Amino acid sequence: MLWIHGGGFQEGSSTQIIYDGLSWTNEAIQENNSFIIVTINYRLNVMGFFAQSALKDSNGQIIANQGITDQRMAMKWVQDNIGQFGGDKNSITLAEQSAGSYSVCLHIVSPLSAGLFHAGIMESGSCDIPFYMYDKQVAYSITNDLAWRVGSNMTNSTEQLACLRDVNSTLLLTTMFNVSIPSSTSLIFKDQLKVI
Repeated sequence: MLWIHGGGFQEGSSTQIIYDGLSWTNEAIQENNSFIIVTINYRLNVMGFFAQSALKDSNGQIIANQGITDQRMAMKWVQDNIGQFGGDKNSITLAEQSAGSYSVCLHIVSPLSAGLFHAGIMESGSCDIPFYMYDKQVAYSITNDLAWRVGSNMTNSTEQLACLRDVNSTLLLTTMFNVSIPSSTSLIFKDQLKVI
């Protein structure tokens, strides 16, 4: 089982006590069952769901949803390495709650995640949760707000991105808690599903 933590894509960690898989595995062993639980971390808030029109890959596609990409990379690692821990790469189940559940739904529908898992358990979240989806213009306006709060008054997206890249990471991290950086998934999910 690969566990993706919740936290609204704003906060959370696989090390939180509520995600401790030891009690689950101990209970399974007592019932003569066994499974391996892998918990992962992924980038959150501005580090994981930053949307800015000048942030593009070499093909000119807008880069967003880095947190979802991190999850996919972890899934690939588990697929490639779980056998070394006694696991079966042909029997990987994604499990989660809240934003993690939303993530599993995205992986279920994304062709980029195909073959990296075999089942999904979604607790308290699905792909149609409106507060995780933002239009790209809303996502860009949130980025503008973040840029303004860290001292960038650039309106040109390329200049603004350059300015944000020069911001001290401590300032960026403290500022991000004053600006809600939602998942910009709607930018990708609505317009470019293949990118998710």
